Amino acid sequence: MPTTSSAASRPPSRWCSDVAATRLEHSGLGRIARRLILGWLTLASLGPAIAAAENWAIVVHPSRSESVRIADVAQIYLKQRRFWRDGTVIVPVNRDAGSAARESFAEVVFHSDPASHRPYWNRQYFQGVLPPVTLASSQAVLRFVASEPRAIGYLPERLVDASVHVVARYEGGPD
Repeated sequence: MPTTSSAASRPPSRWCSDVAATRLEHSGLGRIARRLILGWLTLASLGPAIAAAENWAIVVHPSRSESVRIADVAQIYLKQRRFWRDGTVIVPVNRDAGSAARESFAEVVFHSDPASHRPYWNRQYFQGVLPPVTLASSQAVLRFVASEPRAIGYLPERLVDASVHVVARYEGGPD
C-alpha cells in the first residue's frame, strides 16, 4: 500500500500556509514576526487597562460657584433635581448612547449601565420629563457648557480649560 506525503493529504490552503511558515522560520523572519505579533497582542491586552485610568471632571459654566457632589450629579441627571440654587433650570448634558464616556459616567454616578435607565426614562417621558441633552463628543460638551450658564456636563480632565469650572472629579474609562 503506497503512502502519501503529508503535504499531499492536506487541503491546499493548509499546505500553502505550512510552506510559508517553514520558509519564514528558515529565513529568521518567523521569529521576528512572532515577536511582533506577541508585542501587538500584549499592547492590545494592556490598552483597556491603560485607558481605564482616565480622570474625568464634572463641569459647569464659570459663573457657577456652588459645589456639586457626585450624589447631586446623579439627582441632576435623573432630573430629580431640576434647579440651581439661584432658581434657574439645570441643563444636564450627556454624551451619546453607547459611548465609553457615557458608560463610565453611568458606572461611577449611578452604579449601573445606561441601558438600565431606559425603563426609568420611559416612565419620565409620559410624565413630561425629557432625558438630558445628548452631544456627540467631549469637545462639544466643553463648548456647550462654556456657552450655557445653566449647563452641567462631564469630560476628560485633560480637556478642561478656563472656559468651564470643575465641580467634581472621578476616575473612569476612556473617552
